[in-house]
Order: sequence, then structure tokens, then C-alpha cells
Amino acid sequence: MTDLFPAAERADHHAARLLLPHLASSEPITRRALNEAMVAAYGGSDADGRWTQRESFEVLEHALALHLRRTGTTLSSFSDVTGIIGLKERLPTQTVRSEEQLDWQQFSTPIDIAACLTSRPFPS
Repeated sequence: MTDLFPAAERADHHAARLLLPHLASSEPITRRALNEAMVAAYGGSDADGRWTQRESFEVLEHALALHLRRTGTTLSSFSDVTGIIGLKERLPTQTVRSEEQLDWQQFSTPIDIAACLTSRPFPS
């Protein structure tokens, strides 16, 4: 019998990797593409109870981290932020929030702001 937690973790990583080609392209990452990656990785839909829309957004964030690491994206000037903003604008909006997230004010930091916060200072 398979332990559910390791199986879900593998599905999470698999779904994130399935999104990498979408992130590498210049096309928008649609909810449809995100859902298709989730269905392929989890072996069923959110309607089947295999995953939640909230989990799909977490997988997208995981894919973003993998993509940025793979591409070696760094910020060394303000013009570098433009590419990150362009990437952010191609992502679906995160409109699904749990009651717990609302109660605890748990919201993801948009990738363009996160990039600015985690980079070294711009040269003078």
C-alpha cells in the first residue's frame, strides 16, 4: 500500500515539472494548463477530490521557483524587473482563498515583488 503523503509529494513535484515548458514559453499560463498538469500528476481532477484549486496555486509557485532557478534569473538592474513583471502577467490570478488563509492573512508574495525583496541591492 502506498503512503498518501509521499504519493502526494511526488504528484506535487511532477505537476510543477509539467508546468516548466509553459513558463519557459512566452504564452500565458492558463487555468486550463494548470488544471491539466494537476490532473496528469494526481491521476484525477479536483472534482474527484484528488487536489484543490489552492493546491494548484501552490504547485504553480513551486514551478515558478524551479523555473527561476533553472533560468538563473537574477536582478542586477531595474530593467531586469521588467522580465519578472512580464512573467507575473502571464500567470492566472489566485482567486481561491481558504477561510484559514483569510483569517491568518496568508497571501503569496507576487513574483515581481519577491524578486525585488530577495535580490541584492542595485548598483549605484
